[in-house]
Amino acid sequence: GWGVSRDYAKAVNLYHKACDGGNAHGCNNLGVMYKNGEGVGRDADKAAGFFRKACNGGNQAACKQLQ
Repeated sequence: GWGVSRDYAKAVNLYHKACDGGNAHGCNNLGVMYKNGEGVGRDADKAAGFFRKACNGGNQAACKQLQ
């Protein structure tokens, strides 16, 4: 959202692509989007799944979300 308007739906789409491509940071960010209901409906189970995938990929922020 720096210099452009925020587009949560587009962000979710791009984070999905990144996560599907094995990017742990993208999986973590997607988990945050589901946790907060930004661009998608709030879904704690989906958020946890993306955090778990990110954690398994080495993203420590995601591991902390699972605690």
